[in-house]
Amino acid sequence: MVIGTFSIISFVWVAAIGAVSYQNSHHSIPAGNAFAALVFFFNAVFAFGITPLQALYPVEVLSFEIRAKGMAFSQVAPQAAMLINQLAYPVALKNIGWRLYIVFACWCPIRAFFVWLFIPETKNRTLEEIDDIFNAPNPRSTSLMKKKLAVDGQGNILELEKI
Repeated sequence: MVIGTFSIISFVWVAAIGAVSYQNSHHSIPAGNAFAALVFFFNAVFAFGITPLQALYPVEVLSFEIRAKGMAFSQVAPQAAMLINQLAYPVALKNIGWRLYIVFACWCPIRAFFVWLFIPETKNRTLEEIDDIFNAPNPRSTSLMKKKLAVDGQGNILELEKI
């Protein structure tokens, strides 16, 4: 979520710089440099924060039986979205100009809300617990349930109690 916030911030600034330089009749070299720097900043934030999750999250949540098909789909879906983005971006930039970055800045919080609402937390969970979470009627609330564990000296779980 924090990384998504930096994505939003960078695109808001990109849009602001684009709007200011668009309103001026002369071309501003400092505004162009700031614009390019913020686009690179967004790409760096996305590359370090979101890109690894495209491969890590499906591997973590898919059971062994469906992992191959799930990983194939998890690679096809982003590639299809990137293809559409690459084809539509020049047309949109030509038609709406700097306002395109406002679209991206609005998309970031929508994406963050979607992740918060629908993607269950899987940190410190076994594969069996993750299966139980995704088989529950409400996976997100199930993933947030607190549990108390009793563990022996060898790391074996002796008791499991839901709080």
